[in-house]
Amino acid sequence: PNRITIMKIYIKTILTYAAEAWGPFLSQSSWNKIEAVQNVCIRTITGAHYLTSNANLKTSTNTYPILQEVKLSSKILLHKTSTSKFPHLQQLARKPENNNTFSNNRILTFSNN
Repeated sequence: PNRITIMKIYIKTILTYAAEAWGPFLSQSSWNKIEAVQNVCIRTITGAHYLTSNANLKTSTNTYPILQEVKLSSKILLHKTSTSKFPHLQQLARKPENNNTFSNNRILTFSNN
């Protein structure tokens, strides 16, 4: 495997570990810092000039912004839980009906939406 694949396997998985759970609580500046780590990795691996834009680097290495990938995996997780054959997992995907029940209104809602 090439170095970009190794970065995706090892670095990106560390950066996004359980991001479906903690991602909605991050500010945009925190997401930018996580994205910056990925950008530095890509720039270091490719040896790109510092004036090369991050968008061009991501296009040429076939990588996507971390926030975009976390949002996609969150949608997949929500779909899988809502269509599960187990009722207790289906309840995770539903909003609470009772207003007295603790609910997190930010669940699967990211800061830049």
